[in-house]
Amino acid sequence: MTLLKQLDHVVVAVRELDEAANAWEHNLGLKAEHAPQPAASGVRLASLPAGNAFVQLAQPLTADHPLAAFMDERGEGMFSLSIEVDDIEATVAELRGCGVQVSDSEAGMLEGTRIARISRQSAHGVEIHLLERR
Repeated sequence: MTLLKQLDHVVVAVRELDEAANAWEHNLGLKAEHAPQPAASGVRLASLPAGNAFVQLAQPLTADHPLAAFMDERGEGMFSLSIEVDDIEATVAELRGCGVQVSDSEAGMLEGTRIARISRQSAHGVEIHLLERR
């Protein structure tokens, strides 16, 4: 099987970014750092370094954003986790060969990235993003 390199980050959907960042720092000692705000993404982001990975707090800016729909259904909490891969196309093909439901790869929100999504049905209710950094 294609090697999944490492956990890259976990996305946590929040209703109010500054309040959430303060709570994570106060409760867990994880201090928010500047996070790039991808153009036209419809979210505000804060990154909280945690060892070799990070927690990304994400606040939707519109009521019709997928994060807002997620929170309407499930409340604030873990939205997805991202696992870094070396070759996204090979990983997608290999996973599909194993019967995993995975999307085609596409440009990620951040420059120089490509992502593919493993369906929640294939991962016990967790959305997993495969992430290739170039």
